[in-house]
Amino acid sequence: MHTGESIVVAPSQTLTDSDHNLLRRVALKVVSSLDIVGECNIQFAVNPLNSSEYYIIEVNARLSRSSAL
Repeated sequence: MHTGESIVVAPSQTLTDSDHNLLRRVALKVVSSLDIVGECNIQFAVNPLNSSEYYIIEVNARLSRSSAL
């Protein structure tokens, strides 16, 4: 599904606090490892039966630049 065809509710109504914190920690590691400075969008898919199983669908740096510049 394209993001233009989806609906986003933030904060998520189905994730627990620990699920949310896990994805936040992962997002920060991804942003750091990609050396992204500025805004960034990360899309996750989370297994509803096992929330510790997740996939990164997309990382989209918006108005970002590398800190090496």
